[in-house]
Amino acid sequence: MLAALLIPLLSVADTKPRLAVMPPQANRVQPDTAKAAEQLVLNALSSMGTFTVIGSSDISAILGFERMKDSLGCSDVSCAVEIAGALGANRLLTVTLSALGEQLIVTMTLIDPERGAVESRSQANVQNEERRYARAVEDALYGLFGQVPPTTSLEVLSTPAGADVLVDDVAIGRTPAYVGRIAPGPHTIRVLLAGYAEQKRTIALAAQKPHAEHVALADQKVERARVEQDVRAQIDTANRRRGRAWIVAALGIMAGICTGIGVPLLASAPSQAAIAAKEYRAYLGAVSEDDADARYRDLRRAVDRSNTQRGFGIGVIVVGAGFGIGTLVVGLTIPKAPVQVGAAVTGEGAALSLRGSF
Repeated sequence: MLAALLIPLLSVADTKPRLAVMPPQANRVQPDTAKAAEQLVLNALSSMGTFTVIGSSDISAILGFERMKDSLGCSDVSCAVEIAGALGANRLLTVTLSALGEQLIVTMTLIDPERGAVESRSQANVQNEERRYARAVEDALYGLFGQVPPTTSLEVLSTPAGADVLVDDVAIGRTPAYVGRIAPGPHTIRVLLAGYAEQKRTIALAAQKPHAEHVALADQKVERARVEQDVRAQIDTANRRRGRAWIVAALGIMAGICTGIGVPLLASAPSQAAIAAKEYRAYLGAVSEDDADARYRDLRRAVDRSNTQRGFGIGVIVVGAGFGIGTLVVGLTIPKAPVQVGAAVTGEGAALSLRGSF
């Protein structure tokens, strides 16, 4: 009779092994939670694509409602083997949900009816919050078959709490926000709270590695004041560098002036030898001793004037060289191009832009 009932429900041509999922046993867990957990298991098994899954509705149709209720209390292997045989299943999966303090413990057992033995067991623990059930079911189920879940979990926390969270521009709730199943890889997180600057960041998630992202929100007024202070500091720095540029220009001009004065002076100053030769010829031509003394005094005055002119010329050139070195030194500390500073402070944050060479 049972075989006749199985024919329209289970395809003989289906080459996949048949897996019967028993209704979950609930220990200190609400019945609605157990039903939701069963649906999560069925969805996860369907995603795996390894089995033809027999759910509680199929079991009820095959065994009848009363016998299905009796099967809920069936925990030993011999009982499970009998039920699996009645269902025509190659494997039978039992699920137990137990609440222990703030923890939810999901235990799964895979039974092989042909050998009448437990094939594998797995367990997953999470905080007893509905949003975390999917993660626990998936971890336990994939662990049962020795596989790595294709998803991971993400939790976003903020200081202060209660901020809106968007993952890849999809709202997932307010902090502390939790996503039980999310694909590995890069994801963009945005955290928004009135009166605080928006925080945006990109994170990389790895399979089977739960990730918790902590975000410290900055008060918008404080953040704006800090940014404005930074902007003023940058502007002051740019202004000081412009002032140095003017100093360089002035030093360069002074160096040019000094060089322009000193070089002609030095070039036009007659040498002492030339003065001595000229005055000696005049001395030899003197007609009297007094005339010779006058010629000698003229010689000394000419030599003194020449030395003074040459010394002044050399001094001016040295000063010009100093101005030139100062131009080089100061010039190396200023931008090659004018610095342009721009700043914008909005409700979402602030932006600072500097253009020039630093």
